[in-house]
Amino acid sequence: MILVCGAIAVAVLGLGMALLQCRELRYSPGSAEVLAGVSFAVDQGQRVGLVGTNGCGKSSLLRILGGELEPDSGEVVTRRGASITLVSQFLPEALRAQTVQRVVEDAAREAHRANELLTRLDFTVAQRGQTAGSLSGGEVNRMLLARAVAAEPDLILLDEPTNHLDVETVVAFQRFVTEYVRKAFLLVSHDRALLDALTERTVFLRGGEAHAFDLSYSGARHELLQSEAAALQRRETQQREIDRVRASMKRLKHWAHVYDNEKLARKARSMGKRVERMEASQQAAPWADRRRLAAADSDVRARRLLDVEQTRVSAPDGRVLFEVEGFYLRRGDRVALLGENGSGKSTLLRHLCEVADGNEMREGGVRFNPQAKLGYYDQELSTLDPQRTLLQTLVDCSDQPTDRLRGKLSTAGFPPRSHERAVETLSGGEKSRLLFLVLELTQPNLLLLDEPTNHIDLEGCEALEAELLSGGLTLLFVSHDRRFTESVANRFVCVRGGTLEEVPSLDAYFEQVAPDKPVADAEDATDTPGSPEAGSEGDALARIMELEAKLEADLARKKKHQKPKLQQAWREEIAELYTHLS
Repeated sequence: MILVCGAIAVAVLGLGMALLQCRELRYSPGSAEVLAGVSFAVDQGQRVGLVGTNGCGKSSLLRILGGELEPDSGEVVTRRGASITLVSQFLPEALRAQTVQRVVEDAAREAHRANELLTRLDFTVAQRGQTAGSLSGGEVNRMLLARAVAAEPDLILLDEPTNHLDVETVVAFQRFVTEYVRKAFLLVSHDRALLDALTERTVFLRGGEAHAFDLSYSGARHELLQSEAAALQRRETQQREIDRVRASMKRLKHWAHVYDNEKLARKARSMGKRVERMEASQQAAPWADRRRLAAADSDVRARRLLDVEQTRVSAPDGRVLFEVEGFYLRRGDRVALLGENGSGKSTLLRHLCEVADGNEMREGGVRFNPQAKLGYYDQELSTLDPQRTLLQTLVDCSDQPTDRLRGKLSTAGFPPRSHERAVETLSGGEKSRLLFLVLELTQPNLLLLDEPTNHIDLEGCEALEAELLSGGLTLLFVSHDRRFTESVANRFVCVRGGTLEEVPSLDAYFEQVAPDKPVADAEDATDTPGSPEAGSEGDALARIMELEAKLEADLARKKKHQKPKLQQAWREEIAELYTHLS
């Protein structure tokens, strides 16, 4: 059976076929074609990663597959009876006034399933009564994921589900998807570690076309680069032959004219047609992202660039978030600042920046070396003046000639026609590239980076890593991207228990905050959760209420007095009890 809706034909296939197939999808929301003949398939239960640069059409493709957009041409083919759910990056307006509990329960086939999923995603009883519109970005992502899983669709479309999540929550998200998402999913993400852990097939969107590999991201990217290198070599070989034939054609044409020889003229025309045929069948040029992300580099002789001692980091309302007893940055240190959302990481970076901006290289317990020249990348990208044009932004921070600045904008992926655009009209990814260009021009030797990969695609992340590692820069950065953190950092500090402390590695940090198999402390042995008994439904429900009350009470305590291992054990028992009830 084939259903035709406007320009798109949606075919419904019988059992035994692929769960979903895209066939020659084309989509042009404006003057530029975003999807130029995209074709790929997703099988039953398959875990697929969708990867591409910012603006390449990933979100548009998901909305087409989810039925929210209609392409210009092509068809989406689904198996008969298959259901598809789209989890977008943003909260639907219709859900804003509903409570978290209602949002998930309305989608669930059974009410207890909603409670089970919310518990596993760390929603307390109080949070479940909040309206969806009052949640933070990360909480919205987790709620929408619970809602999608509760509906038990055959295919879940996930658009950047780990945006706004800290490193620990991303780990919990990965564990949740592994344990609870049994059906097929198509995952858009810029987190390479997450893609490698969760997916078995990767689809790259490049130049408007899809390139699919039955491998997770790292293996697929290796295959893609090899394929593109071979294609480039074939094209160069073909081009050399075209150039040789064209040169021969020009010589024959010249001789035919000099000697007035019609036979040579016919041969020249024949060779010209051969050149046209060869060009028509020539290997297409591999897609290439010609944007460049370049961080600054500057020589400095000082051994230490920053010392922080006996300093309190406070929220805008005056609450003390944590204390720094002693912390330093040596020349060449690349320090990752770890901690859960809301712990004060960004607040510390802003405080350091304010000290430097006030031309007070020493304030309280913060001391910058006189040779330190600070550069700051804030995750909100608010350091860019929204009213200035791209070109004016560069002129403001550099005395280089205008023509050279225009060249830098073009190299960074901004075509000449965009140089007079206002910053406020740029996308998040475009603002990010512009801010890195500003940092390159201002030449700092100490960088504070707050979530620098939030608005950068995978290609950009890898380019930025290479720049940061090769420049000999000193960095203090916050990032939820595990692969970026592992690749760039050579030191790790974390906000925990109201203080800033150093840890030997990222793995050591995870062992502290997100142990795979939590064990209760000896002092809490009498309160250790047990396994669900095969008792009555009433007993199980009573135990669930008891555990949720304990969990909520412990979460309400000060961080340094909480018991994360016990909290995790309670959550696991609650999930087991819900499973037992079902």
